[in-house]
Amino acid sequence: MEKFRSRERGHHPHKAVATESALKSLVYFTLSVIATGTCLNLLNYDSTQKANLREVEVAVQAKEERVAQLRDKFNRNFDPHQTRTLMQEQSPKIDSEQLRVILLD
Repeated sequence: MEKFRSRERGHHPHKAVATESALKSLVYFTLSVIATGTCLNLLNYDSTQKANLREVEVAVQAKEERVAQLRDKFNRNFDPHQTRTLMQEQSPKIDSEQLRVILLD
């Protein structure tokens, strides 16, 4: 019986090699499809992240401009050399050292 089995295997050695090659090709093809799909997903994710980064950069730029304006306003409000000017801007009263000018026709 063993001689018969070895003869069966011996008669079709190309069939085993062909089956092995077909299986390997199928596995490699499947891995290639998976790798290609993964690469496409990564490219899509990368473009999405770049768009999000651009949005964040624009928002940061706007906030930096706002912070600069507030910092300038803060420095002006607490500058001792501008106290008199600020009081005039925020109060309807006139400084005692100023003269009131009234225009007549």
